[in-house]
Amino acid sequence: MGGQVRAEAADLLWEVCQGLFHAVRRRLEPQLHAMGLGSVAHMAMLGVLCAQGPCRQVDLAALLHLPPSTLSESADRLVADGLLTRQPHPDDRRSQVLAVTPRGRQVLQEMKATARDHLAELLGGLDDAPARALLPALRQLVALMGVAEPAVRAAPRARPGGG
Repeated sequence: MGGQVRAEAADLLWEVCQGLFHAVRRRLEPQLHAMGLGSVAHMAMLGVLCAQGPCRQVDLAALLHLPPSTLSESADRLVADGLLTRQPHPDDRRSQVLAVTPRGRQVLQEMKATARDHLAELLGGLDDAPARALLPALRQLVALMGVAEPAVRAAPRARPGGG
């Protein structure tokens, strides 16, 4: 793919990402609030913790590119709503470990299903041939990015018995 084609593809991909983000956020926000999630960022917190397991607050803040104070406020809300637990780190009294509760996992799965259904509706406007042609490119993009965000896979986990 030539430089000009890559640049055009990058521009279009940016527009698609922005449009999809806003479309899904508009669809999810009423449900998010009804289920105790104040924002899509709260959903991201649950998603990272579900994917990687319990994590120190400071590590989660770094993963999500949030100031620790912002993450702490969000965690307070999610703990109060029964979606997360917060425990002292077993080896570091200054650190707190966050973990998703069963209710938090359920809420995240419901939000993911709503987002998936909304995206499927949006894709329903495509004819079968373009939708089929899109699949290999999307699979390749996912592979290039890694199955999960590299930062999520590389983040240190809080181990119950140490470190």
